[in-house]
This record gives sequence, structure tokens and C-alpha cells, in this order.
Amino acid sequence: PEYLTKVEVGYGPDNARPNSACTMLAVANEGEGEYDDTLGLINPPGSVSLVNLEDLDNIVSTNVAFPWTDEELIAKDIHLPLSKNALEYWDLYSSVAEDLNFTLARATYTTDTVLEPEWVEWSANEDYVLVNLQENAALVKVNVATATAEDIYSYGLKSWEDTPIDIIEDDGCATMPTVPGLF
Repeated sequence: PEYLTKVEVGYGPDNARPNSACTMLAVANEGEGEYDDTLGLINPPGSVSLVNLEDLDNIVSTNVAFPWTDEELIAKDIHLPLSKNALEYWDLYSSVAEDLNFTLARATYTTDTVLEPEWVEWSANEDYVLVNLQENAALVKVNVATATAEDIYSYGLKSWEDTPIDIIEDDGCATMPTVPGLF
């Protein structure tokens, strides 16, 4: 292997996959948050980068943003692990998290900060890149020609209604009672 060049992509590249002709590279930028003891929670946006490799002397990277709001994603059954409302709750009211600082994350919050692309795959005709959002239990369809996120699809949520599970972290084994209609 020979180092050719450096390409800027989104925050936290997690997976990269070229198309079949190796003229384009799709990159899943996870944007996973991290906690800084001084600044608090830093939560950059997740995204997908499309890198044009046709001219190696002039490589162009296009960042594909995710255009949805929290409300739109919740309506589509997309899991949002730390939505704006959750950040506000934890920051303002939770005694469990009173030693955590979410001020910066709240001030810079956009919905794409809680979408975390993990994996990319090209469609059979290579007109689209399919992006797995593992933490969100969702799939994004990216149009390569327009460099836009066209749609997002939920994988659905798992019902634990008929399966007693132990959700208490206490080294014991106490299962949660199943309540019909709870999940």
C-alpha cells in the first residue's frame, strides 16, 4: 500500500466502502458523543460522506446531512437514545445525573447528533448507499446522484411483553413482571 492523500470526512468515520469501480467511497461517520470533564457532553452530528475518487489529484468529499426533526423520527418509530427532551430532563431534573454536564450538548443539539451511522452498503445498481444506524434501529437511504438522505426506515422495536427480563443491575435475578400492553 502507498499513502496517496488525506480526505476530510464527517466526525468519527466508522465504516467505508467503495463502489464496484472504486470511483466513489461511502463513509459512515458515527458522530458518537464523548464526555469531557471540563466541557461536558460533546455530541457531534452523525453523517455520511461521499468521496469522489475519479481524480486522485482533486478528491472531493460531500457530506450528506440528515434532515429530519425529533418529531418526524419519533413518528416513524426511530429510536432516539438521547433526544433534546431527554437531554433537558437529565440536565435539569435527574438526581442520577446531577454530576453530568449536558449544557453544551443541549446548546448545540440538532437531531443528527443522535443519529449514529455504523455501516454503509451500496445498492445493487449503485444509485443508493444504504446506511445502518445501529443505535437507532434504522436504515437511511442516500441518493448518490443528489447526495441527499431520501428516507429513513425503522427496523421496529422489540416487544418484551411475553418474555420476563431482569432489568435491575444488582447482581440478583429479579425479573420484571410482564404486563399486557405495557410494551
